[in-house]
Amino acid sequence: MSESISVHRHFFAGSDVSQPGLVVETTVLQGAYMFWVGPCASEEEKDGAVEAGRLGRDWACAMPPLANGESTGTALFRSAAHDAALSMATRLARRLHSQVFVGLDVPEGEMLMLAEKKIVTSLALL
Repeated sequence: MSESISVHRHFFAGSDVSQPGLVVETTVLQGAYMFWVGPCASEEEKDGAVEAGRLGRDWACAMPPLANGESTGTALFRSAAHDAALSMATRLARRLHSQVFVGLDVPEGEMLMLAEKKIVTSLALL
């Protein structure tokens, strides 16, 4: 049996010049996904944005539901100001039927709302 891990980075431009874009790093594991989302100015800067990003700003893990139950998850690192990763990881685990880790390094507001959409879009690009 061959086990492999693959890492993919996708840049998504902001909706206008005043808004930074987002970079989504997707790590595909056997039976699990790990996503990190952070701000990024351009396609050329996506590698540097990931390396300079903060995984522990808001980081959570969730498991898919068993039978007809609810997904369960836990926050691995978070602060009172940043706690969106847990709910996002839970929704993604339910949708993907896999264990999911989500790390968010984006400010509250519009960028945070776009983060989950961009994660789903990046999965379609794999």
